[in-house]
Amino acid sequence: MKTIKAFNWQIGFLTTICIILLICRVFMTENFRYIFLLWNLLLAYVPYFIASRINTETIPMKIKLVLICIWLVFFPNAPYLVTDFVHINHSTSAVIWFDVVLLFMFAYTGMYMAIKSADVIHNWLISKLGNGLAILTIVVSFLLSGFGIYLGRVERWNSWNIINQPFSLISEILQLILKKNVWEFSIVYFILIGSVYIIYRSEQERIKKEDLRLKT
Repeated sequence: MKTIKAFNWQIGFLTTICIILLICRVFMTENFRYIFLLWNLLLAYVPYFIASRINTETIPMKIKLVLICIWLVFFPNAPYLVTDFVHINHSTSAVIWFDVVLLFMFAYTGMYMAIKSADVIHNWLISKLGNGLAILTIVVSFLLSGFGIYLGRVERWNSWNIINQPFSLISEILQLILKKNVWEFSIVYFILIGSVYIIYRSEQERIKKEDLRLKT
């Protein structure tokens, strides 16, 4: 079964580039406007880390089910980094060219961790539920992720609010699910995550078939 390491060279490389770019911006502009990106990147790492543990044989099934739920709650934090492009409005003409690259690298790193973690969870679900239910679960997860991104970007809720403010959060969700603009937002980000994921999975399948062809 496909697994990922909790921290590999790809994550290290992308994170290092993000940090270097952020440090460069601090020196260029003498302000810490985009320092929050480090926190957002850390939150994006949480679902990736959880996915790296899901195939650990020593972890009981009940704990794994809890981990899946936690993964679902934190998963939106990874593609959420794409929405940080809204801050480009605060960039001056002198550095906007740099800020585009900075925000893109953080967004790319977040999406990379999102897709890799979803891939591992998907494969684990296939082994437990079969292909059909696994696909359905992933599709629903991506749609809920779009909704979660809305909660974070527009309504300013955080993943941990499900613990420290559960009733307020549930009340807010019940009001939001009836609003057309919420679903428009959620579906657009569902399309973003889903389309990138489909390309990734199809490419992985192509590589797998190519490897089998070469071995025969």
